[in-house]
Amino acid sequence: MNQKFNPFLVAAFVAALWLARPEVSQAQVPQIVSISGTILAQSPQKTNSSTVKPPSQTALTTASLLKQLAIDEHQAGNYATNIFPAGARLVYSTSSGFSVIDKHNKTLVSAANILSLQITDNNNLTSFAQARGVTTQGNVAITGLTYNGGTMHFFVTGLGTSSTRTTNPNAKGNYDEANSFILQDGTGVGVNAAGVSIVLIGFTLTASGSEVATMPSFPIPVDPVDESSGDSSSSVSISIGASTAPFVTGGTPTEAPAD
Repeated sequence: MNQKFNPFLVAAFVAALWLARPEVSQAQVPQIVSISGTILAQSPQKTNSSTVKPPSQTALTTASLLKQLAIDEHQAGNYATNIFPAGARLVYSTSSGFSVIDKHNKTLVSAANILSLQITDNNNLTSFAQARGVTTQGNVAITGLTYNGGTMHFFVTGLGTSSTRTTNPNAKGNYDEANSFILQDGTGVGVNAAGVSIVLIGFTLTASGSEVATMPSFPIPVDPVDESSGDSSSSVSISIGASTAPFVTGGTPTEAPAD
């Protein structure tokens, strides 16, 4: 006997399953990055004296980091000049890491060779919720940030908190996704561009971004053949999006559940 189903319920079910997949969370949404903190630098010993002043303090900001990043990317041969144009911004995505874009959102240079995040696998705390057409996923873990430039080096660790919020797709398969991340209470050590030992305190990195994305399409076979009754086979294909091609992750098709 043929199974009866509601295609709209099946489509909604598949959409919810897809949005709940771990690899969907924090997908490719570019996030604008803001950085703040304080750099303590070793003071030199006075000439003909044993006196050494307390460490100097310098503010670390997004602007000062971009200035240093331009110098280091130029030295590495990845950027034509040692200064970014006015309006340049630092962005982050889980797929490509850090990069610098101009005021028109055009990529100036990838900064993944110098700047990177490291999220520990130990005591990685996760959360998940679905309510009223919205899926929210969260993650809390000790997180490190490494800056490994040609003239400046440092590493900081702190509490990293990330969140991804996605809405259920509409009839066209479009959905909203918003990602955010914060590394707070960061401390670390390194060497500044002058070769002087530094300690970083009060380090904070925030990143956020949102976009409208489109779901891939899923073929959903239904009404399997009942060989005992001699009924002829029939099936219905439901697609969310423009085509009925299966969603592929890492080269492996993901089958939608049969009704």
